[in-house]
Order: sequence, then structure tokens, then C-alpha cells
Amino acid sequence: MSQNIKSNNKKFATENYLILFSLLLYPFEFFSHTLFLLPIVVLIITSIWRISLNRKWAGNYYKLGFLFLCLALTIISALAVEATSQNPNYLLVLKILINLPLVTLIYWSGLKLNTELFLSGIQKFIVFSIFFLVFLYVKNDTSLIQIFLLLSTDESIASSQLYGFAQPLEGIFLTKNISAMFYVSLFGLYLFCIANSNKNIKTTTIIAFFTCIALFFSRQAILSFIAVLSLFLILKPGIFRYLAWILSPVFIAFIFSKFFDFNSRADGASERILLWQYFFDNFNNFGFLGVGLNTLNEMLYSNIGIDNFHMFFMNQIGAYGLTHFIFFSAFCVIAFSRSINHKQSFILILSYYLNVLFQTYGYEFGNVFLFIFLLNSAFNKNVNHENIECQNNSMKNVWNVLPASFRHTTGVAI
Repeated sequence: MSQNIKSNNKKFATENYLILFSLLLYPFEFFSHTLFLLPIVVLIITSIWRISLNRKWAGNYYKLGFLFLCLALTIISALAVEATSQNPNYLLVLKILINLPLVTLIYWSGLKLNTELFLSGIQKFIVFSIFFLVFLYVKNDTSLIQIFLLLSTDESIASSQLYGFAQPLEGIFLTKNISAMFYVSLFGLYLFCIANSNKNIKTTTIIAFFTCIALFFSRQAILSFIAVLSLFLILKPGIFRYLAWILSPVFIAFIFSKFFDFNSRADGASERILLWQYFFDNFNNFGFLGVGLNTLNEMLYSNIGIDNFHMFFMNQIGAYGLTHFIFFSAFCVIAFSRSINHKQSFILILSYYLNVLFQTYGYEFGNVFLFIFLLNSAFNKNVNHENIECQNNSMKNVWNVLPASFRHTTGVAI
């Protein structure tokens, strides 16, 4: 079985490297944030090519029927709203047309994901990111030591100050929250690979991920990091499971008390509460059918001075309606149900929803790439089969030690 896994890794090496390269290029804003699209285009072409070579593609189609149906309805519902809008904007529709079909095409092509490649690649990328982030701060004469000393004082820190701290990263990375949450998603993917490989994560690796995320000064990302790590520990047997249950609420409560001020308009958290209140108060004006991206932005800006709800699901419903939200949610549920190892898949599910919960939209490749790993059941099958083979070999060794007379009497062969 291990030889079959190595053969699959070699067979699908191109696709695995394309996915890895697209992930490593995603957080950077160079060339108007288009570099990561290059490997994605090649990945789409290779996936279609593999599907065309698969003689059983027609027979397997019924298994993907519900997934493709929800995908089609998600696209059509968004496209219909924009087509009938007074001021159409097809940017989100285009992202849906590229990213969601990409996920389903990769799944349909039967791609076998190489765990070791992603573990090694992500680990090296995190180390590179730390050095690159520190370099950018040093280059702009920003003293990280002074910032962390300021954060350690009893003074409350507004979100506007955190944006000021991360100013040296502008133009290089995406916005600090989007970039930091992308690294949280990578952390969730790394933990998922670790869990499905039956390996243990090193403390130094956890510290490296936290350092990288903390350098973006994103409160949401730090909270999400704690949540994802806690879930990973809770799913593993041992004393760390109980420590996660006890310590994670303590850390989260400390961060809220230290870095959130819901009574100050200078804090983005208080603005979000006002936005969400407006959503529920005015749901009937846009919630059922949607009004389109530009119309929603103009409506919000003219009434409350901010052009979006800063929550994916509210923006999704406001722009394209409740029906679109239901179709997309059904796509997500089916993706989860397709996963073989439900227990470990919760790490990816949590990473995705934490990523999009307080972001503008969740159709970005930096979000939906998690569904590539969630949908790819062969990824889990390889690991499970390898473990089963090891267990069977162990049983054979024990069985062969028993007396021959006993083995013949039972009539059982292993």
C-alpha cells in the first residue's frame, strides 16, 4: 500500500505542486494580486485533462450530482441578481465561477494529495514569512520591541492603532486581517495534515505559526489561531485535550478584555455591532432576493458610512439573497459529508468559517482552498489504508507466534 501511495504522489506531482505554489503566492499583492492565478489556470487545465482520460467519468457523475447541482444553483442565483441589478458588478460572480468549480474539478479528477509535500512546503513558507515580515518592519524603521512593550502595558489598544502598526506591510501583503487569517487557514491545513498522518506537531512549529500571525497585529487572527489549535488538541487523546478546554477560554477572555473596546467608535468591533444591527433591522429590504454587490455597497454607505457588513454571510445574503445563501451552504455541507474522516475535517471546517466570519466575502481562493482538502476523500483513504495495512501486519506477526495446532483448530487465516 505504501508503494501505491508513492506511485500516486509521483503521478499527481504536478497538481500537488501547482496547489502548493498557488497557496504560497496568495497573500502577496504583487502584480495586482494576480500571481497566484497562474498555477490555478494550469491546475484547471490539468484537472480537465485528467477527467477526460478517466474512462469511468460518466459512471461516477451521479456521485457528484448533488454537489454540481448546488454549485450550479449558487452560480445562477448570483448571476441572475447581478443581471437584473440597476448597477451590476460581476466581480464576485467571476470569483465564484473560478474558485468553486476549481474545487469540484480537482475532486472529480481523482487527485491524490501528497501530505508530506504540503507539510514541508508550508513549514518552510512560515519560516520565510517570519523573516520577510521582520525585514519589512526593520526596513521601515519600525521597532517591533517597542510595539510589543506597548501591547504588554495596561493601556487599551484600539483597532486603528493596530492598523498603524502594520502599515509597513501595505502594498506587499493583502490587508493585515485578510493576510493573517490566510495564515490561520494554512495553520488549519497543516494541523489537518498532521492529524491524518498520525504525527505530532512540534512546539517550535506552533510558536512559528503564532509568531507569523502575530506580526500582522490582527486580533481576529490571534483568536482564530487559539480556536483552531484548541480544536486540534481536543480531538487528540491525552492530557492536552483537557488543558485546551481549560486554557483556551482564559486566553480568549484575556484578548477580548485587552484588545477590544465595544464602547468606542474608534474600535472596529463596535462598528461591526452597528452593521449587524442594521442588517437585521432592514432585512426585508434586501434579504430575500438580494440587490447586487454595488447596490448593497451604495445602500450601506449612504445610511451608515460603511460599504459592507464585514461579515461574509450578511454580505452574501444582502447581495444575492437568502436563496443563494442556502445553495452555497448546501454546497459546503455536501463537501463536509464527502470527507471520509469527519473528526479531523472539523479542523478545516472551523478554519474556513473563522476565516470568512468577519471578512467581506468567502469566495476567495484563500478561503475555498480548504475545500480541496475537505472534498478529496482519497487523501484520507490513503492514510487510513496505510494504517490498516500496518495493523494487519501486526496481527499477522502475533498470529504466527501462536502454536500451529491452535491455528489449524480455529480454521482462521490471516
